[in-house]
Amino acid sequence: MADQRSDNRPADRAEAAMNRVLQAEREAELTVADSEKQALEILSEARRRANRIANRTDERISLMMMRSSQRVAGEIGKLQRAEKAALEQQIPELDETGVSECIAAISAMLTGGTES
Repeated sequence: MADQRSDNRPADRAEAAMNRVLQAEREAELTVADSEKQALEILSEARRRANRIANRTDERISLMMMRSSQRVAGEIGKLQRAEKAALEQQIPELDETGVSECIAAISAMLTGGTES
């Protein structure tokens, strides 16, 4: 009756093998599920980090734009003040005598005369 033992029968051996396969599948499913969970956590952390970087970048860009705008406004103000000062300076008007003297001086320079 040795061939009647349950662990030696082909059906019992097949059942045991099938149980091992099913157990391995369950363990594999658990491993896959755990891996997916870890992947989602990593992805979530990466998104949070990317958002923090993007926010800091936006803050830096805003600060640079504000500083640039202030500098441009300052330079425009300087140019406007300089233009206003130049316009406010009195330019002497030439009368007929002044114009004649200027023409004579230019003519002398062009023709090699002694006036400078």
